[in-house]
Amino acid sequence: TFEPYRGGDNSGRISEDEFATLSDGAYTLFATATDFFDNSSSMTLHFIKDSIAPQAPVLTASSIPGQIDLRWTASADEDVVGYNILYSESEDGTFSSLNYSLLTERSFTYPNNGSGYIEPGAAYWFKVQAVDRAGNIGETEPVKGTAGKYNPKIRLINENPRLGDNIQIAFSGFKSGEYVYFYLDRNEEPFTYGYSYDA
Repeated sequence: TFEPYRGGDNSGRISEDEFATLSDGAYTLFATATDFFDNSSSMTLHFIKDSIAPQAPVLTASSIPGQIDLRWTASADEDVVGYNILYSESEDGTFSSLNYSLLTERSFTYPNNGSGYIEPGAAYWFKVQAVDRAGNIGETEPVKGTAGKYNPKIRLINENPRLGDNIQIAFSGFKSGEYVYFYLDRNEEPFTYGYSYDA
């Protein structure tokens, strides 16, 4: 709320309606306070009035195994400070925010809370909001995203290992909580191995 005062009777008050009539742009406010003993103090305040919403990003949703990958373009406005991502179970339903603070990156995976995955074929609707320094919001139209099917893959990295070489096997596309066991020469016990994530 912008409420400077001048005089004890509030005769110098600038109302919100008056402030609303100001054109967008940069302003300088000069204020002087004087007491009954003619002591005075002055200050200068610079501010910018901005009521124009930033350009909305372009949002795309792609299916990945058990999740939905969301990516969006950067807003063309230079004063954008971050983004909000919202979701709903229907295009015209109530949208709820998925982030607690503004996102600075332009990608998001749903769900991303560690519980990991949703059933393949499950569909949700998403919006992205670009937020500028003044709190103005430019919002995308709803975009539908569908969780992809699981597509587990195993591949041998070094296809022609020589005697003494490590055998490198990569696996991807498995559901959270699933395990891959490796057996050698029909051994009933899985052999010891190390692993790293292969996206």
